[in-house]
Amino acid sequence: MGTDPVAVTLMRGGTSKGVYCRLPDLPPRGPELDSLVLALLGSPDPMQLDGLGGTHSSTSKLMVVGTTDEARDAGWPVSTDDVDLAYAFAQVGIATPVVDWMANCGNLTAAVAPYAALQGVIETTNPLTRVRMLNLNTSVVIEVEFPTENGEPAVTGDHVIPGVPGAGARIDIRFLNPAGGDSGRPVLPTGRRSEIVHVGTEEYEVSILDVNNPVVVVTAASVGLTGSELPADLNRDTAFLALLDAIRCAAAVRMGLAPDVESAPKLTPGIPRVIVVSRPHDHISALGDRIGTADCDLVARMTSMGSVHHAMPGTGLTVVAVASRLKGTVAERVTSTGAGSDVRLAHPKGVVTAASEIDDSGATPVVAHVAVSRTARRLMTGLAYPRPGAVTG
Repeated sequence: MGTDPVAVTLMRGGTSKGVYCRLPDLPPRGPELDSLVLALLGSPDPMQLDGLGGTHSSTSKLMVVGTTDEARDAGWPVSTDDVDLAYAFAQVGIATPVVDWMANCGNLTAAVAPYAALQGVIETTNPLTRVRMLNLNTSVVIEVEFPTENGEPAVTGDHVIPGVPGAGARIDIRFLNPAGGDSGRPVLPTGRRSEIVHVGTEEYEVSILDVNNPVVVVTAASVGLTGSELPADLNRDTAFLALLDAIRCAAAVRMGLAPDVESAPKLTPGIPRVIVVSRPHDHISALGDRIGTADCDLVARMTSMGSVHHAMPGTGLTVVAVASRLKGTVAERVTSTGAGSDVRLAHPKGVVTAASEIDDSGATPVVAHVAVSRTARRLMTGLAYPRPGAVTG
């Protein structure tokens, strides 16, 4: 594509920000697309100075959006046409030339339908628009409902997301059949609710799950934490980050994502992510707010591309919502006994809630849906001029 301009929209979705493009405006799936994505974001460069990336995993992201026919034309496998639109997510490395299409972003999913409405891909209805979307990364179907005003997505409202300044219009998101049953994605990829992985001579008890995205869950106590440490402090501890990544790579081998721990960082740099959980306890958030023991059902920290996330990825929230309700997982053991189908999770910037419908009566669990709420809005629309000579990973 060289220096040809690309039509882009910058959107915030939940606690993330990303570049949104229409499927027909980009090359088909493959190396040329990856090269263009790197150029658009300005990677590899820790500053992402020559692109639109924001130097954090939460702001180094891209979404491509269109119809299912446009997705097929671009080389994406389409599992169903019973949807209104389709989209794919790329997590883009910052200092490394990595474009990872293996997972979905729950936060940026909140902005997909509003973006599609603004682009004329879907029609809106006042006062609410309901949309069915296919995530091309995971083949999960998602139902989204967002408020509209004068035919456009509403942005003002009173819904607050911890980690996002101010309030906005509430967007409800339901991930349908994201794991178990007919989804083809077992909730427990290894068949175990907990298991031991080895890092050197040390043993760590973990739970490995796949709900929207694969994760490995470990207790804070087992990795030497209270659970309420702040991301800024954890991200300065290189030995701690190395330990989490070693646990992540061991879990990747158990899941069949890599043949050995040595190859895991290159073959699967983004997944599984690591979630560190602890029992509810009094602590102070990164925003200076006090979170009491009675304010949440469990406390969690989650990694994203080698660092601890500043808040909580949306898909991480959906996994915790399920893991905390499955008997025998390390997450369930630290969840307050009064927790029901709505689980209150304390992350570094506040408390959020996710609801789930789970059938755990059979041989393997089945997740009918997981529901979360977010806010989103358009930040800018225009033309981006990617640098020439971009490299691929």
